[in-house]
Amino acid sequence: MAVFIELTTDPFGSLLGGRGNKPGHRTRGAGLPHVRRPLRGIEIKDDTYAYITLRGVDNTVIDLLDSSSATGRSTEYSNFILQSVVDRRVDRHQILETFGDSYLFMFGEAPRMLECNAILINSHDFNWKAEFMANYEQYLAGTKSLEKGCRTYLFYDDNIVEGYVLNATTQ
Repeated sequence: MAVFIELTTDPFGSLLGGRGNKPGHRTRGAGLPHVRRPLRGIEIKDDTYAYITLRGVDNTVIDLLDSSSATGRSTEYSNFILQSVVDRRVDRHQILETFGDSYLFMFGEAPRMLECNAILINSHDFNWKAEFMANYEQYLAGTKSLEKGCRTYLFYDDNIVEGYVLNATTQ
């Protein structure tokens, strides 16, 4: 079987600002030659498990209730299955609409908020829901963390987030 290849030049190469004339640059359509896309597949990351730890201002680690630990307490609490994290970043702004032009005023970034959704198993042998809520009421709630002089750290994937837990909702 014979294979024929026809090479033609792009008549619109001059519209690309001369990019089509440089070696290694494409001449077809809009786009950049150095952009990467996972068209041949992606490499899957290893599984990781999220965990929470509390640290005081003097870097002391605070124990949390943990039924998976041999002692019943642990410094790295992982009895939850983190399903999603929404990292919300918003600029503080005000839009002033008038009868003429509209104006936009920017005031910096609003506090960064994470919305985490996790599964808390509630079975006879895994009572994660009650355990998590006990930890929340004693240590994890923002006011309790401030009273104890500590901050909450959430480790997930390749991220470490430091802050306070502002609410917890169970369903």
